[in-house]
Amino acid sequence: MSFKLKNTESYLISFVNNLKRLSIQELKDPRKRSYSSGRVINEPLNASRSLSQSLIVETKSQKNKFNAIIKGNSYGEKVDEGTKSGTSISANDIVNWINRKPVTLEGLNQQKLSNVTSKTKNRIANQIAQKIKREGIKPTNFLTNLVNEQFNKLKGIENIITEDINLDLDSFMQSIGYIKQGETFKIQQ
Repeated sequence: MSFKLKNTESYLISFVNNLKRLSIQELKDPRKRSYSSGRVINEPLNASRSLSQSLIVETKSQKNKFNAIIKGNSYGEKVDEGTKSGTSISANDIVNWINRKPVTLEGLNQQKLSNVTSKTKNRIANQIAQKIKREGIKPTNFLTNLVNEQFNKLKGIENIITEDINLDLDSFMQSIGYIKQGETFKIQQ
């Protein structure tokens, strides 16, 4: 027999959709970052919007099981958690990033990187890749901090689960291995 926690499922779907919305907002909000060169910037992490546009919520409901997850571009994890020195990144991936992201390079008279020659982009991309390999990428914790903060709000979910169980106590007891005999339940042997 299957027991479905409809209110709990609805609560969790709402929670995950709100977490997605807040994640997108975190990516849009300016975030102060400082670099080993002394440079400090206060810009959104998601200037190209490709990371925020990649975020989707997937839910799956099976017998006595419910999953709700947020998926997105895999590099989002690296932006959040950072990388260690020794991490190799393809210069071609960096060139693609340069073409998508509206960034400027101070040493090129504030030109947009997307407007420079391919040869210059490749040279810059190789330098960036070498620096990442040498130093890694500093974590931004845009997701880690948000998730930790939001998961504290799940502490009230036990009331919703209790409400679901009370709506159909007989099915719940049977779903965890009891059988009903008259007005009492006994564990199935």
